[in-house]
Amino acid sequence: MSLANTKPLTYVHQMYFNSIYLGARLSTVKLPEQCYLLGLVRGEQLFDLSDDPEIAEQDWIIAITLNNWTVISSGCDD
Repeated sequence: MSLANTKPLTYVHQMYFNSIYLGARLSTVKLPEQCYLLGLVRGEQLFDLSDDPEIAEQDWIIAITLNNWTVISSGCDD
């Protein structure tokens, strides 16, 4: 797939009390191919991936995908 004609899609997901990722480090989140974590927002703070924060309830995870089909077919939105 050529990235020359690819428009990245931004994806934002809020973590809830039943998420399997609560308490996990951001770096441990596994995403489908061509999905990339950028960081998370907690309250008024922005953490990038290099901060590697623990994920807490109500955090907003920010990611992008280079393949819009990935969001639909591979669970980037789970």
